[in-house]
Amino acid sequence: MKRFELDVVLPDKPGQLVKVLEPLSKIGGNVISISHSRDGDRARVHIVFEATEDVAREYSRRISELEGVKILRFGRGPGHETDVVLIGHIVDTDIKDTIDRVNAVQGARVVDVDLEMPDPERESSAGFTLIYEDEEALRKAVQTIEEIAEEKDLVAIFPVEVIRCVRRASS
Repeated sequence: MKRFELDVVLPDKPGQLVKVLEPLSKIGGNVISISHSRDGDRARVHIVFEATEDVAREYSRRISELEGVKILRFGRGPGHETDVVLIGHIVDTDIKDTIDRVNAVQGARVVDVDLEMPDPERESSAGFTLIYEDEEALRKAVQTIEEIAEEKDLVAIFPVEVIRCVRRASS
């Protein structure tokens, strides 16, 4: 048996977590840990489980078929996640370019975007979920995001843990 990790977003309503876990129990996987956070009407769930490669692939397939459930990340091995918020004229400054440039950083990738645009003439905000392999990839991704923010006149907001990690790596 090997260890796998699955990150999903699902509707924050009763019965949804069971809907995601039930297929794993039916096909022979073993849950190691589950953590979740609520975000408005959605919940993000991180599941660590043990299974054979075949069972893990089948589980991923079954989860991808569930209505309202979105897989953010699925795989083996270490992986870390953080959120970043950008504020400014996100759409006007080409959100696709921003995501592509962050995704060009080796070992880091944007896996989810939550855009709030109350009025096309006003500033908007975008929450990006960033996954990264290690502290070096995180440092490079943060540096890239800071460069993009300066170039596009955006404000980038990082969690305190990310700032501490980046400072620790550069000292």
